[in-house]
Amino acid sequence: MHKKIEKNDFQLKVTDKINFARHWRKTIVPFLIGKEFEALIDSHGPDHVTGLMQKVIHALEHLEQLTSEKEIENQHVENLKSTITRLVYLKNNQALITQYSTKKGLFQARI
Repeated sequence: MHKKIEKNDFQLKVTDKINFARHWRKTIVPFLIGKEFEALIDSHGPDHVTGLMQKVIHALEHLEQLTSEKEIENQHVENLKSTITRLVYLKNNQALITQYSTKKGLFQARI
């Protein structure tokens, strides 16, 4: 028997997207930049590229640091959203309990 293919089977999870972006950032991008530097060194010599290479490396390291900080902040925001959702749920449940208790009290008072 053939398994019915669901639309969700082809959708990437958020964690898959994050992992792919992290892999791209840490491996493929530096490789492509390195290839460009090799071409510049071959055509202009290493003396003309060394200063630029150091600046690019510094910028990439700074970008990686900022990205890591952003991921930590995003996780913190998600945790806060979960806490808010839980608190709203608890507040709504408490309101229902109070409402039920009030109606129950009124009903018993009539009896």
